[in-house]
Amino acid sequence: MSPNRNKHTGSRLARAAAMLVLLAAGADALGGDNYLGLVSDNDLYVDGRDRHYTAGTQLAWAMARGAAPRWLSWPGALSPLDGGAAAREVSLAIGQVIATPEDLAAANPDPTDRPYAGWLYGDLAVINHAGMNEDEIGLSVGTLGPASLAAKAHRLLHDLTPSVKPRGWHAQVDDEPTLQLRYRFSRFIPVKPDDVWKGDLVPRAQLSLGNVYTGLDLGLAWRFGSYVPRRDLPARIGPGLASATPRFEARRGRTDWMFRADVVGHLVAHNVFLDGSLFDDDSPGVDSRSFAWQASAGVQFTCGTLPLPFAFGFTYVWRESEFHGQRGMNRYGSVNLALRF
Repeated sequence: MSPNRNKHTGSRLARAAAMLVLLAAGADALGGDNYLGLVSDNDLYVDGRDRHYTAGTQLAWAMARGAAPRWLSWPGALSPLDGGAAAREVSLAIGQVIATPEDLAAANPDPTDRPYAGWLYGDLAVINHAGMNEDEIGLSVGTLGPASLAAKAHRLLHDLTPSVKPRGWHAQVDDEPTLQLRYRFSRFIPVKPDDVWKGDLVPRAQLSLGNVYTGLDLGLAWRFGSYVPRRDLPARIGPGLASATPRFEARRGRTDWMFRADVVGHLVAHNVFLDGSLFDDDSPGVDSRSFAWQASAGVQFTCGTLPLPFAFGFTYVWRESEFHGQRGMNRYGSVNLALRF
């Protein structure tokens, strides 16, 4: 290696080290209680088939507790657990959901299979804690149809990989503005507190109202590990029991792990990814089931030994057939990354 190359390499390393120092200093100035998180769902993580709920991506920012302006955190005042503006946790997120039928090569999609559909949304979530309880009030606005950019994102991904090229996006659920409201409640019940590992049960319920998804979701999670935080599961996209917050708990100087498994029952009144549009009689859709169950298992690691604590997790999700005539259940993986700064 030439001296000049050594010099340039050393210079780049020095700049990278300086940037890390500045980031760490910035984190201290901000109070170290802001979070940035990325969630990526994809059936290709665990299954060779690209179909149905095929991909979801969400980028979220959680503000320091009590730092959000009142005009943004006011939904928290509607919570029975509200402890005042200073105790509210506010998160903002942007995300995209992509749904497709099973046969991507068909130019005219099978009318008995799930339709092509895309959703692009922005989300506001306000979380409150009180003792063993946590709740979340969420509001999201967005768009369905070509304006969601799902077709372009899906085609681009398939152009970059040796995959079947999707040919039926011209028949997707049409453009439509969306409005979603949700309320989630979780309770934490310790089941094995000792010095070796911790564990708890977390019964959960969520009511969702909107033209994307309307339904009631009831679930029970079991968690155990070296440390179990008193907060709900990592951010999920849904539809169903979901959360937009990337916030996590990392103990200073410790690296912790947590295993979790949960089962959820979905009572569904409307799901645009199955039923099509509420307002368009010609919208593609299928004969959906009003009840379906879902199970998942995953592991999460948190690292508090670095100047910028981070969390990483992976979840394997099994979802029962959601419409009459569906062949087999759905499986997908969910990757979760979060950084505290």
